[in-house]
Amino acid sequence: MSGTIPVVAVRERFSGRFSGSALLMFPETMSLGIVKAVVGDRTRIEEIEDLEPEALTEIGSVLLNGCLSILANSLRQTLNLSAPELLRGSGQFLLLGTDHRRADVPVLFVHVDFIVYRPYTEGYIALIMDLPAPLELKALLRETTDENS
Repeated sequence: MSGTIPVVAVRERFSGRFSGSALLMFPETMSLGIVKAVVGDRTRIEEIEDLEPEALTEIGSVLLNGCLSILANSLRQTLNLSAPELLRGSGQFLLLGTDHRRADVPVLFVHVDFIVYRPYTEGYIALIMDLPAPLELKALLRETTDENS
């Protein structure tokens, strides 16, 4: 996803043994189509536009909670989640500017491509983890692998 095209994102912050933000991001031009797919073809476009912010926030929350739950359960950890936030802006702003990060502060960025075929929509799920979170995550992965050996 280009850093300059308009993007819609749902963000949830997470904390625990590791912390950061999870974002579901997709091009803004696809947002009404996603809502329409959820509420149905018989809904008028005006109603879809009115429902868009709340519907996108709920859709994003469900997807992000699922991803974060799988991650936490796999690592046998508990994560505290914030309420979801709907954000709009360029991809670059959403990834770098939403937490008022300094450009020289390192983060671990993990992204997952996501595609829905009806209507065709593609986007990303991104985990931006605060350091020393990657070190904690590496330790957790090592612990989990050692327990399964």
